[in-house]
Amino acid sequence: MIALVALRLTIGWHFFYEGVWKVANSDEFSALPFLNLAKGPFAPIFYSMTPDLEGRIRMQIDEKTGTIPCAAYKTPWLEQRQYVEKKFNLTDKQKEEIEVIYNQYADSLDTFLAAKYADVKGYFVSLDLLRKDKRDGNDGPEQMKRQWDEMMKLRGEMNGWINAIESLGDEMTGAFEGVLTQEQLKGKHLPKIIPTTDRMPWGITFPFASYTDFLNFTITWALTAIGFCLLVGFCTRLACLGGAAFLCMVCATQPAWPTIYPFDHPILGHALIVDKNFVEMIAMIALATLPVGRWGGLDWFVWNWFGKPILKAFGFTQWTEE
Repeated sequence: MIALVALRLTIGWHFFYEGVWKVANSDEFSALPFLNLAKGPFAPIFYSMTPDLEGRIRMQIDEKTGTIPCAAYKTPWLEQRQYVEKKFNLTDKQKEEIEVIYNQYADSLDTFLAAKYADVKGYFVSLDLLRKDKRDGNDGPEQMKRQWDEMMKLRGEMNGWINAIESLGDEMTGAFEGVLTQEQLKGKHLPKIIPTTDRMPWGITFPFASYTDFLNFTITWALTAIGFCLLVGFCTRLACLGGAAFLCMVCATQPAWPTIYPFDHPILGHALIVDKNFVEMIAMIALATLPVGRWGGLDWFVWNWFGKPILKAFGFTQWTEE
C-alpha cells in the first residue's frame, strides 16, 4: 500500500512540475513542435491538429493572376486597421497616419509575396512530389531518412516566409500604437494579429482568440491538474486515466520502434515498443484500478462522506466493501 501511494505521488509530481513549468514559461511553450515532429504511422493525425501546417491556405497561389492573395493575413491586417479606427477617437491627423502606415505595410507585403511567388510555387511542387514519393516508394531506412529531411527542409522554407509576414504584421501593429496617445491606449497593447487559419471556430474570441492558444492552455493546465490531483489524492482514478491517455498520445507521436526515422539518439537508450512513457502509462492504468486516492488522499473523505452513503441509499451495499 505504501509503495503504491509513493508511486502515485511520484507520477503526480512529474505531471505537476511539467505543468507548472509550462505555466511559468507560457511565452516559450508551444504544443505545435510536439505535434509537428510526430513520426510513425500516426503522424498524419497529429499533423492535422496544426492549423495549416503546410501553408497551403496561407500561401495559396493564384496561377491565373500570378500572385499570392494571402487573404489569411491581409484580411486580419485590414481588420486591425478598422479596429483602431473604430475603437479609438482618432483625430483627422491620426486617421491619415494610420492610413499611410497601413498602405505602406500592405505594399511591403505585396512586394514580398511577388518576390517569393516562384519560390512558393516550387515549394508546392516539391511538396506534392514528396507526398507521391511517400505513397509510391518503399519503406527502406535510406528512403525514410531522405523523405524526413526533405519534409523538414520544406517546412523550414514555409516557416521562414510565414515568420517574415507575421513580423511585418507585428511591426504594423507597433506603428499603429505609435500613432495613438497614452490616454487612448490606457497602458494596453493592440491585440495580436491572428491569421484566419488559426482562429477559433464559430466566431469564438473569448477566452481564446486562436486555436494555438487554446491548445497550449489545454495541455498546460491538464498536466497541472492531473499532477495536483495525484499529489493530493483527489479524483485519483480519473486523473490516472487522463494521464494515461496523454501518455498514450505521447507514445503515438514518438513510437519506440527502431526502424522509424528519425531514430532516437543512442544516449536515450534503446527501446522496442516499451519506453519510459509506455511504462509510466501502464503504471497509471494500474493505479486507476486501485483505490490509491483513499490511501493517504482526499478521496478518503469523498468516499466515506459521499460515495458510501449514496451507494447504500440505492442498495449497492456490496460495492461499499473495502
